[in-house]
Amino acid sequence: MNINRCSLLAVLLALTACGGGSGSGSKSSSSSVVSSMLSSSAASLSSAVSSVSSSTDMSSISSSAITSSISSASSSSTPVVIELAENGGFEDSEAGSTAPANWSLANNEGTAVIQVISAANQPSNVHSGNRALEVAINTIGANPWSIETTHTGLNNGGIPVVGGSIYAYKAWVKGPAGAQANFTVGTPAPAYAERARSNVTLSGEWQEVSIEVTTSTDDTLLRLPVHFSLAANVGATIYVDDFSFTKVESITYEYSPVTVESLRSLSPGNMPIGVAVAAGNSAISPLTNIPRQTVVTQHFNQLTAENIMKPSFLQPTQGQFSFGDADALIDFAEANGLKVHGHTLLWHNQIPNWMQNFSGTKDQWLDVLRTHVSTVASHFAARQSVVSWDVVNEAFEDAGGRYRGSAANTGSSVWYTNIGPEFIEEAFKAAHAAAPNADLYYNDFSTEWNRPKLDAVVAMVEDFQARNIPIDGVGFQMHVWGNANVATIREHLKLVADIRPAIKVKITELDVRLNYVDPPLSANAYTPARADQHKALIKGIVEAYLEVVPAEQRGGITVWGVADVDSWINSLYGRPDWSLFFFNDMSPKPALQGFADALSGN
Repeated sequence: MNINRCSLLAVLLALTACGGGSGSGSKSSSSSVVSSMLSSSAASLSSAVSSVSSSTDMSSISSSAITSSISSASSSSTPVVIELAENGGFEDSEAGSTAPANWSLANNEGTAVIQVISAANQPSNVHSGNRALEVAINTIGANPWSIETTHTGLNNGGIPVVGGSIYAYKAWVKGPAGAQANFTVGTPAPAYAERARSNVTLSGEWQEVSIEVTTSTDDTLLRLPVHFSLAANVGATIYVDDFSFTKVESITYEYSPVTVESLRSLSPGNMPIGVAVAAGNSAISPLTNIPRQTVVTQHFNQLTAENIMKPSFLQPTQGQFSFGDADALIDFAEANGLKVHGHTLLWHNQIPNWMQNFSGTKDQWLDVLRTHVSTVASHFAARQSVVSWDVVNEAFEDAGGRYRGSAANTGSSVWYTNIGPEFIEEAFKAAHAAAPNADLYYNDFSTEWNRPKLDAVVAMVEDFQARNIPIDGVGFQMHVWGNANVATIREHLKLVADIRPAIKVKITELDVRLNYVDPPLSANAYTPARADQHKALIKGIVEAYLEVVPAEQRGGITVWGVADVDSWINSLYGRPDWSLFFFNDMSPKPALQGFADALSGN
């Protein structure tokens, strides 16, 4: 059996309570006793790191910037999140209450009104569920702690913790741009020792606060104060919601066997089996991270740069191109016998500020487009390993297959707004002129299930072919959920494979979101049954691809990352997930075997 082993951690009596999450939905509260075995002694020094992220779209964030909430556990363990912040979403309190259970609200010297509010009365000021806390600040006192809210634990007795352990503290905050809220973790009276802090400058939108803290060896109780006595807050009203304070425990699962030694060795006709990787100075780059390097070279024959070949990285200043990190990735690929799929020449996201804010005529915008595409494509055309490109990425909106930015509620695109739909063909013409030997793809998401969107893509390809606009293939990103319909995926792949003249079909960004249910699954929910569901879905998708795409039209299959902790899905949805093919210790998951079984016909 494939055993994903865990560490044994300290005995802990914990109160389990929901604390909301990112997005709307109901919240509930309950308590339970959770215990585990005593671990080896932990470090005595306390430390903390903190981060703040907006609740807006985060799909463009580099995985190297993501700090997983489960990083405190062994990378090969399956974590169990133990929630300690009872009434973290204020759901147990009545609207208008100034004394919510397990909270202490203080306005000792300043004049502030602090109360629980209801989504029924202020829907935009409740992050999720039906309640939040409103802090309306009129004046502040001389005491820097005169206006604060503090989660003090059950019956104000403090939150029980284990010394020398790592905890994850999260909350959501909203207030006028420029206002501030200082989130801290500390011990109760009389010491009031601070263990961690995150000083947050507010943006006007909901923001997530995330703090990881290591307790001192003698810590037994903690409290969670939030300070508002700051000059920037005079006259401001600030809202906080969805507090959670969790300890990560571990359990052991035994998964179905993984016997595949190398995916690439099973590839029919040396079809590309690719993986998206971080590069540059990322800690998870295979250029420097030896465990990932081993996995990448063992199982894959093609690389896609996750970020460093996008416009914001290659042309950060107009006319000044920066190829160093991308060239280093190409050097690594060639040294290890790997091909490279370029991603991406043109996109409405991850473009540099100068490009986003460029002001000019349509002809000037076309010059910007052609200069970028031509310069980048010609630079890499000299490298034989760069065999293909995503030329244009995500030019269609999701609902009805219209161009992104073409009407209200279709999203935004500086390219469509300033050039019109012909920006797509202009990008393909420029790419072909600069790199005539590379396969050129149009790439988009949700086309594996969204028929109107796929129909729009097919119509575009057929129009290009009729007018001799160069295009060689269509990329299906294939960011699927665990309940994806393989029959629909097969049908949609075939629609593109049947285009004549024939073009290539490529799965470009395969991963599986499994934690899409509400309330969200806990971090220990990647059970053997769920792992086998993951395996079966991957096997079904790869089999469908091989069945309907003729060998000469196969652009290959690329997975979007190596280990689960690398995935953008964790950050975007704010919950644990298991979307990729390797555990965090680089041991293979059953999904990898599903991929292998499909390749070998088992």
